[in-house]
Amino acid sequence: MDTVVLLTLTGLGLGALYFLVASGLSLIFGLMDVLNFAHGALLSVGAYATWWAASGHLPGAGSGGLGFVLAVVFGVVVGTLAAIVLELVVVRPLYTRPREQVLATVGVSLAVPALLSGIWGTDPLTFPGPEALKSTVGVLGA
Repeated sequence: MDTVVLLTLTGLGLGALYFLVASGLSLIFGLMDVLNFAHGALLSVGAYATWWAASGHLPGAGSGGLGFVLAVVFGVVVGTLAAIVLELVVVRPLYTRPREQVLATVGVSLAVPALLSGIWGTDPLTFPGPEALKSTVGVLGA
């Protein structure tokens, strides 16, 4: 029974993730006529910035309490700034050319992870999260 609950919750979580990605792409393309496939790269930039700040490189940020919140806010701000730069430099000049939008944003989605792995390497980086997030939660015995 534990396996069924675990597989059900994992499947629902993965389905929700796929729904968010698909609806985000559909909304952005449907409302703005912009084909941006670099969302994962922007998320990676924010995640690495959060890791960098939580590792003690940003004064006041850390792995617990308000320091963790500050690190997450820093990561969100850095990811947002990266998205603004991408919009202004890459996407905006290509508003009337959707084919080039796809090529440019797919290129960015390939180049940014290579740049990040060039800066921080390819070894897994441990995220110094707060103690409250380091344990698991039991649901119906799973």
